[in-house]
Amino acid sequence: MNTNIGTKSGTNANQNQAPSAPAPAVAGSTADDNDVDSFESAYERVKDELAGMSADDLVQVNLDIPSAVTTTLGVLPQVRALRPQIAQELPAFDLVQFDKLEDYAFALSYAHSHYLTALQPADDLAQLSEDGLELRGMLAGDAQQLSARGLISGTQLSQLKGGNGYKNLAVDLQILANVMRENWDKIQGKCATAASELSRADSLAASLMRSVGERARGPGAVASATDLRLRAFTAFIRAYQQTQRAVGYLRHDEGDADSITPSLFANKGRKKAADQPPPEPTPNPPGPVAPTPTPPGTAPASVPPLPAAPGPFGG
Repeated sequence: MNTNIGTKSGTNANQNQAPSAPAPAVAGSTADDNDVDSFESAYERVKDELAGMSADDLVQVNLDIPSAVTTTLGVLPQVRALRPQIAQELPAFDLVQFDKLEDYAFALSYAHSHYLTALQPADDLAQLSEDGLELRGMLAGDAQQLSARGLISGTQLSQLKGGNGYKNLAVDLQILANVMRENWDKIQGKCATAASELSRADSLAASLMRSVGERARGPGAVASATDLRLRAFTAFIRAYQQTQRAVGYLRHDEGDADSITPSLFANKGRKKAADQPPPEPTPNPPGPVAPTPTPPGTAPASVPPLPAAPGPFGG
């Protein structure tokens, strides 16, 4: 990335420059459209750029991402108002990255949410298993009675797995639902099973298989989400810091650069006064110590002379 943001030029130096182009519309928004673009759409616009980053260039996350994103989105109107001045006075500044700052912020939030989800995957297998076992018991009981009456084939029911394994449970629910659905014209009204319970069996079987698959790929999902978050953070923080440098240069005399592009690290590591531990009590100084008497016949220890006071120039 080009970090040379140019030299601040005077009025005369800019007289021969072509007029700066108007600021382009930010992707996903217009002057008449205040709707916030979706996080996923912003990510889709920059995902190829993120994927092309070298792993050696990635920056470690060292701030609170939700706070950084909300701060950035809050200051964007003021930042964008400076675009014409940046284009005119800092011709070497990378306006492409500047114009993508909103997309980078949304993409980072999107990547961060996926990272948190990967760290704590929805593990509802216990509840799914409990619901599935209960439903399988009811369907299997009805199916056995129907088979005893010759209304459905016992051969089909012989494919049931049984047991408490998640996969076996999912397969059994699918078999029972399929067998009873295929024979529905013959068994309807002759058992307690309702059509809605067959649909419920299909849904539970699909959820069980999906959850088992997600659990199996958990470590890989975390690694992938971590890498994506690092890439999104790198693009975001570089664009923001470059914008900070440009704003700081242009608004130096006004002294308001920090309010337009505040530090994203401002609150990092600070504690409220109420959170600070109380000071340790200072112990009372010890009382005077009596001098140790010198044994008779012992020469007193020599005392080195005090150094001479330095003169006015330290001589």
